[in-house]
Amino acid sequence: VEDQAPASICDGDVQVDDDSVLQEMTSCTRILGTLAIEELDGISSISLPELRAVEGDLKIASNSLLQSVELPNLETVGVSMLVRDNAALVDLRLSALVEVPGDLHIRNNDLLESLDLSSLLSACTVPESHEGPTYSLMISSNDSLLTLDGLSNLFAAPGGVEIRNNPRLASLEGLSNLVDGYSISVSESSSLVCLCGLESFAGRSIGIFDNDLLTNLEGLPTVDSLDSLTVSHCDSLLSFDGVSSLKLLSGLIIENNDSLSSLESLMNLETIENSLFIQDNSCMSQLEATSFAAAYDPSFSVEVENNGHLYPCAQ
Repeated sequence: VEDQAPASICDGDVQVDDDSVLQEMTSCTRILGTLAIEELDGISSISLPELRAVEGDLKIASNSLLQSVELPNLETVGVSMLVRDNAALVDLRLSALVEVPGDLHIRNNDLLESLDLSSLLSACTVPESHEGPTYSLMISSNDSLLTLDGLSNLFAAPGGVEIRNNPRLASLEGLSNLVDGYSISVSESSSLVCLCGLESFAGRSIGIFDNDLLTNLEGLPTVDSLDSLTVSHCDSLLSFDGVSSLKLLSGLIIENNDSLSSLESLMNLETIENSLFIQDNSCMSQLEATSFAAAYDPSFSVEVENNGHLYPCAQ
């Protein structure tokens, strides 16, 4: 008779699709594969206080009645963590989790107001040399999410960070300790009034898209160079205050910002190496846009078109 693993070890993948499976694993401390909690019927809360490690993926998805998930002692996830399409989920508590080396995606949870990942130090840390897709940290399409304070200890997300379509999210202060990451994209956050919280971010690529209430870029890191900066479809944006320290960019895209009339805040910018696009900014005079572009000689492409007429809009 083969030796069996101790009762506290769950060997292989665990698919939790009904209450009987959930009850069987309440004493489990380590799962040697993936833990998938998917399409549960009639269960509103899950608590697995004994669980310390999941060596594969952690998936919590498509549970229509699930309101609360508590894995208070889970410290490690071996690959990726996905929490998506849980229409009733309000509380997500994984307060002991330290690292997720693959993707960490929390998306399409309509009632989720906050999340507790307060011990998380790093995500999407798989090195670039690995074969396969680039991993990312994504917080997306959570209609009730108010805060990212549950990520307050996050230091590193080398694969990139995307904060998208969280309409009630008014602050990024929960990311104030984020330093290490190649890129960050903040988009479709219609309640966001400031980029405050990103001051320490040391990444190389920044994208700001479709944030209707932003009037400037204050809160972005004070750096003198970036690989790319894109600011697009921010209808209330009046200035580039917040990035006036920039001296070198590889690429700059400024497009469809209906209230932006001046690029004066970029007066310290000395070099644009590769590409420059200034287009469809209805309150910026074409003359100003053209004069700004003329100061640079990007080696690949320049497009300055469809900006305002001879004079900018009155502010």
